[in-house]
Amino acid sequence: MDLKQQPQEQKSEFHSNPLTYELLPNIQYYQHEYCCALAMKESNNILLAGQDNKIKVIQFKNGLKLVNCAQKHQNIVVTLNIFQNRYQFISGSNDSQIIIWSFHLMSSPKYLTKLKGHQDWIKCLVIRPKSEDLIISGSYDKTIKFWKQTSYFLTQSQNSYFKQQSWVCSQTITQHKKQIEGLSINQEGNKLITCGADHLILIIEEIETQWQIKQKIEVQEFGYRISFINNDLFAFQPRNNYLCLFSFNPNTGLYQQNQDIQVQGGEKNCDGLFPLLYLQKQQILISKNGINVNVLKFGFINSNDYYCKLEQVIGFRFLSSWGGLIYGTASHDGKYLITWDQISKEIQIRQLRFEK
Repeated sequence: MDLKQQPQEQKSEFHSNPLTYELLPNIQYYQHEYCCALAMKESNNILLAGQDNKIKVIQFKNGLKLVNCAQKHQNIVVTLNIFQNRYQFISGSNDSQIIIWSFHLMSSPKYLTKLKGHQDWIKCLVIRPKSEDLIISGSYDKTIKFWKQTSYFLTQSQNSYFKQQSWVCSQTITQHKKQIEGLSINQEGNKLITCGADHLILIIEEIETQWQIKQKIEVQEFGYRISFINNDLFAFQPRNNYLCLFSFNPNTGLYQQNQDIQVQGGEKNCDGLFPLLYLQKQQILISKNGINVNVLKFGFINSNDYYCKLEQVIGFRFLSSWGGLIYGTASHDGKYLITWDQISKEIQIRQLRFEK
C-alpha cells in the first residue's frame, strides 16, 4: 500500500472560518516529572494529570490548582479516561494494571477496583460511549481485552452509599503479533479499530455478545494513532508526513484507503500515548506527529462526501537526542487543548479561537 500518494483535490463547496488553538500564557502548571497522560472532565473544571506513578487532580478555574493526588500504581501512568455518565475515571499503567477510581473517594484517596489480566504495559484504552458498560484495553503484551460490567453493589463513603460496578474480562483478541499502539471505538459502540507495531489495522465488530474481526489491513509503515471520524470514515497516522483516511465501501463491505492529507512532524522521532483525537462537536481532528501537533478541520455534506483541511501546526522544541516526548488531550467540547512536553515541563492550555 503506497501511503505517499498525492492528496485528493480539495472540494470547493466547503467553507469554514479559520481556526487556531491559542496558548493561554497565564495558565501553566510546572511539572518536572513526566506527564504521559492527561484527561479533562466534560465540565472543563477538573484536569487529571499523570506524574510518574501518581495521578494529580487539578482544578481548572482562572488557573491550575492542585487539589489532590493519588498513588496506587507501581509504575508510570500512561492512560487516563473519564466516564461521562458517572463520577469515575480509569488509569492504565506500565505496571500492567488498570484501576477504576471514584471522584467521591479522592479525599482518601481510594480506588474502586483493579482490572488485572494484561502481562505487560497498558498502551491504550477506550470506554464504550453512552452506555459506558464496556472498557477495551490494548497492551504491549499484544492483546486486546474487553472488560464487561457485570453487576452493581453498594459502597459506603462518608456516611452515604453509592452504586459501584464490578468488571470482568469477557474476551481477549490475540491477532496482533506486536504491541498494540492505538484503539478507537465508534459512537454507536459496536465497532473497534486497532493499530499495532506489526503494521496491521484490525476492524472488529460486536456481533451479539462477541467481538469478531471483520477485516485486516496491512500498512507499509506502522503508526501509533488511529481514530474513527464517523461510522464510514477513520483516520490513521503512520510515522511519516501523511495522515491516511479510510472510508467504508458499501459494495464490498470493507474499508479502503482513499485519501492522504499532508501533515507535519514525520521527520522527527515520535512516541505514543497522545491519542489521535476527533472532537465531534467541532469536527476537529488532533494529530500529534513527531514534535508537531496538527489540527485538521472536517466538513461533511454526508458521511461519504467530506472535506479535510490542515488548519494549524503547533511546533514544540526538542532535544537533539529525542524529539517526540509531547503528551496531551483535549476537552470534550473541543474548547481546550492541553499538553505537556519534555522541554517546557509545563502543562499548557490552548483555547480554540475562530477567525471572523
